[in-house]
Amino acid sequence: MGWVETIMKTAGWRILGTPDTLFIVYIFSREVSLAGSAAITEIIDKMLIYYFHERVWIIITESKRNNAYYLTMTLLVNSLLN
Repeated sequence: MGWVETIMKTAGWRILGTPDTLFIVYIFSREVSLAGSAAITEIIDKMLIYYFHERVWIIITESKRNNAYYLTMTLLVNSLLN
């Protein structure tokens, strides 16, 4: 997955998550301005956190996939040579 897909996934998640935050903060505080401020702050904050989390997850996943491939190939070659 490239960075464009990660950005699209991040934005999609925020479209779902921000109204939820707005609703929860409003339920607890009964203040529209506080709920709105929390939701606006969260948009930027959570998008950055989610984006970098996804990129690190992709790096880890690809690294594990590559290591498994090389291990499999090494075992295959060794079994053919012995």
